[in-house]
Amino acid sequence: MSSGKTLGTGLIVAGAVWLVGWTVFFLIGHAVGRLDVAATIFGALVFGLPVGAGLGIAGAVVRARALRRVADVEDVQFESRVLSMIETAGSTTVPEIAAELGASTQEVREALYDLVAKKLFTGYVNWDAQRVYSVVAGEMPTDRCPNCGAKLELGGKDTAVCPYCKNEIFLTH
Repeated sequence: MSSGKTLGTGLIVAGAVWLVGWTVFFLIGHAVGRLDVAATIFGALVFGLPVGAGLGIAGAVVRARALRRVADVEDVQFESRVLSMIETAGSTTVPEIAAELGASTQEVREALYDLVAKKLFTGYVNWDAQRVYSVVAGEMPTDRCPNCGAKLELGGKDTAVCPYCKNEIFLTH
C-alpha cells in the first residue's frame, strides 16, 4: 500500500475514533447524570464532529489522490509495454498486443492514441487488419501512404488517413 493510501486511511480512522470517542465521553456523562440531553448533543457536536469530520474528509482526499497517482502510473506502464512491443517487433497486431498484456483491444487502441498524443509513437495502423507498424520518424513519408503509396489526406493533428487502404498514419514532429 502506498504511503498516501496509508496516510489517507489513517486520517479517516483517526477522524472516526475522534468522533466516536467524544460522543461516548458525552454519552457516559449523560448516563451518570452529569449532563442533560442538550448538553450531551452539544458536546458531541462541538468537540467531536468538527475535528472528526475534518480528519475524515482530509483522509478521503489524500487517499483519492494516492489512488489516482497509482492509476496514472499503471497507465504509463501499460502504454510503455505497448510501445515496446510495437517497436521491438516492428509490426504486430492489436489482438496480439492485447493477448500478451491481458488487455482488451479497445484498451490497446486507446493506449496507441495516447502514445500518439504524447508524440511517442510514429507509425501507422491498418484498423481493418488490426495491424500496427512502427516506423522511425526520419523514414516516415509525410505525403504518401507507407502501405500503398497513395496520397494522404489529413485526418487530424499529427494524423493522416489513406483514402484507399484506410491506414491511419501517426506522425510526430
